[in-house]
Amino acid sequence: MKKITLFLMTFALLGLTSCDDEDAQVFNPSDGDLAYFTKSTAGKLPIREENVTGSYFIEVGSTTKSNVDRQIEVSIVTENTTADPSMYTIDPATLVIPAGEYVGKVKVSSSYAALPPIGETAVLALKLDSVDGTEIVTEQGSDMFALTMFKSCAIDNFPTTYNVLVSAFGQSAPSHVVNFVALADENTYSISSSWGPNFVAWATDDPSYEDSYYYPGTIEISCTNAVSFVGEFGSGTGTYDPGSGLITLTIDQDLFTGSFTIDLIFMPQLG
Repeated sequence: MKKITLFLMTFALLGLTSCDDEDAQVFNPSDGDLAYFTKSTAGKLPIREENVTGSYFIEVGSTTKSNVDRQIEVSIVTENTTADPSMYTIDPATLVIPAGEYVGKVKVSSSYAALPPIGETAVLALKLDSVDGTEIVTEQGSDMFALTMFKSCAIDNFPTTYNVLVSAFGQSAPSHVVNFVALADENTYSISSSWGPNFVAWATDDPSYEDSYYYPGTIEISCTNAVSFVGEFGSGTGTYDPGSGLITLTIDQDLFTGSFTIDLIFMPQLG
């Protein structure tokens, strides 16, 4: 009836690592080194009206320490930047990896008044041009960073526990309960399962898949009450009703060979 084939995908990820402190080599920058955007290559700077201003620290790291300060040079990638120069400032005093350190933190600041209207974003795209005495790593875009800035808002009395109704193929799938865990990014939450722990067993008519392939992910709610979901097997979009706390979400998936979507209704668990 709803027999579908399970297709598991594996991904090989190339990671960049730095030396542990125990193995650190303190050297003169002229000896050479590798540098790159260390923590990530993208970030978000939400600013609330009541906070007026906000800042984001972009990490630039190197593979070994130096016994002198190393200057950082970055440039703006105009074709990927939508932010007007009036929307941000880069603190020149932070364009350095201090002596004896692996990482420098470049401070970018903005203000609520300078940013676009609610629901719009401004992107500042930077390229890491040089760090004294180093070779810049370019693999996987490690020399590029995109900072998305936007006006943010508080979600009052957000429920933390939801009953989730699930449907696919025009039928109701097993429901489940999930807790929303607040993350560092504002109005962003992690959930341990989107379609539930028994969806795959139900979809394949194979009980051996019960309590597996939970499809966890991250849910973000915007000031316009739009919902976005990024998960282990795909993504989705939906809406949030601040009055009732109800979330509706449609997600896709790449776990199965067949293409289909799943509809979710998150109902706040009261009491």
